Amino acid sequence: MRVIIDAQKSKFEVDLEHLKEEYDAKLVDQEALYDESLVTLESLFNASLDAQKELYDQLISNQKAEYEQALADAISQFNEELAIQTHDFEVALSRLEQKLADLNSKLYIYEYSTFVFNQVEDSLIGTLSYELSLPNSTTLTVEGIKFTLRHPLTGKISTVNPIISVNQFEDISGEFELEVEFHGYFEMTIELTYIDSIGDQGILTFKLPVMYKVDQVNFAWLHATMPVLLFASDLLNNKYPGYTYVEIERAATYDFNKLPEKALKYPLAVSASGGNYTQTQIPNFYTNVTHGQSNKMIEWMKELYSINPNTNFKILGVDNDLTVITSSILSGIPFERLSFVIYTDGSFTTSMINSSFSTLSQFNSLYTLFENWLNGNVSGSNILAHMQSYYVLTSTKLDNFEYVVNSISGWNLEHDLMELINDELNVRVLSVSDAFGSLETIGKLDELEYLLKTRWGSEPNESMMAYFTGNPVKNLLILGTSPTGEVNAQFASFDKHLEKIVELYGDEYKIFYKGHPRYPSEPQRVQLFENNNVIELPNSIPVETLMLLYENVYVGGYNGTSFQSSLKDQTVFLFGTQALIKGNATMKNLIETTDIFSNTVYLTVDSNGEVVVQ
Repeated sequence: MRVIIDAQKSKFEVDLEHLKEEYDAKLVDQEALYDESLVTLESLFNASLDAQKELYDQLISNQKAEYEQALADAISQFNEELAIQTHDFEVALSRLEQKLADLNSKLYIYEYSTFVFNQVEDSLIGTLSYELSLPNSTTLTVEGIKFTLRHPLTGKISTVNPIISVNQFEDISGEFELEVEFHGYFEMTIELTYIDSIGDQGILTFKLPVMYKVDQVNFAWLHATMPVLLFASDLLNNKYPGYTYVEIERAATYDFNKLPEKALKYPLAVSASGGNYTQTQIPNFYTNVTHGQSNKMIEWMKELYSINPNTNFKILGVDNDLTVITSSILSGIPFERLSFVIYTDGSFTTSMINSSFSTLSQFNSLYTLFENWLNGNVSGSNILAHMQSYYVLTSTKLDNFEYVVNSISGWNLEHDLMELINDELNVRVLSVSDAFGSLETIGKLDELEYLLKTRWGSEPNESMMAYFTGNPVKNLLILGTSPTGEVNAQFASFDKHLEKIVELYGDEYKIFYKGHPRYPSEPQRVQLFENNNVIELPNSIPVETLMLLYENVYVGGYNGTSFQSSLKDQTVFLFGTQALIKGNATMKNLIETTDIFSNTVYLTVDSNGEVVVQ
């Protein structure tokens, strides 16, 4: 077994030696092959590297060329843009230098130009002088100057256009007249249009305050016929110095284009009429003078006071609506700058006086109440914006209150109080006949006719007298009332009354109908007049004017204040019983103590609705 093992071991070793020799031979071959491959690879790598380097060098060369071209293009473009920008900058700099020169010219104009406004006394006329100063080396070419006058308060309190006037001139210096329609604070905007050194158009703007001041101004805000008539007389008699602004509820009563000198319309922004003076009745008449509401008149008063603290204000109102009086007291204007004239409404006054006063003691008690009311309102410590009508008489104890009444004959007051009224209080009795008489004395009756639209030309037939000429010579005016005023147990229907009047007076008189100013006739009534040959007169004309200015004019109809102005035997008839008419204290006094109505007929109604003569 050992021999076998050794033999195999020997054989294994021989085989192993042979394998080793083969392996070594192969290893040598492999190393030779590796070396040969390495040389080949190195040769290939070097060849590839050279090719890539050559390619890279070419690429770098191309990119460098492109970059250098791009850089050259950019530099060229930059230089071109720089040249353009340099040119633009030089142009802009030149323009800036020109603008600077223009600015210097503008500053010179602003500094040395002058604008001066001078009012002619306290009138509505002024002159504006202007001189635009330009430097000798000015770069501006003036095209023109525009002057725009504006009333700021108008724009503030209303929708009315606040621009009052526009004037345009080419001359750089001059003077022009500037007239307005009302006093107040205005602003003048002055616009200088120019062409500058580079051809651009521009405007230089200046502001100039323009103030039309007034030393004495009177504000009349009146309703009803009687106060409007008495006020017209006072106005034409120059009772109120200074300027008087006029607003009446029945605007159509006046021809506002015939107001006397220094009597003016209110500014449109303030006026209740809105500029429409054809209205027989202005709605919401007192809104613009009511404390706590728009109160536009008071805003304007305060403006006038702010530009002239020496302005004195006189407020004219009516005793049965004292809104304008109270609002003026509450305006904040010093009380010593205010005075008041209060006109009678007419028949209301006597009734109010007799129901409020009888004795001097009652007067003194009411005066104390008035003092407390007035002091509270003036000081603002206790504002009560409603002034009682019975305060009017007591207020006349003060120097700055006056009460104008057409009569005191119906005032049923004790002697001591009547003596106080006649001797100490500022109560002025002015009947319509006395008012017209005073105008006749100074030759102004025709002016009253023009104002009241009863005259429209200088010829005799260019007045209401044209209605009253011809036959019959006598003229009978039926005076109307409100629709509710026609309803009374002692009245027949209007149609029945008219039928009776035509029957009784149609042969002796030309018959006319003069309606109440507030109530134009309905179509049916117009037809009734036509059927009975009755001529209807304009209802806006105060009948007192017709009664007292023209001959052969007689009246009759529904009782009212107008009959208190009647001449003897001028009132032909009255509707209702004498007892009904005497229910008015003034008429009672006139009937019982004068002969004015001694021949007046009273037309009442029987149980069948027919008119009967009392």
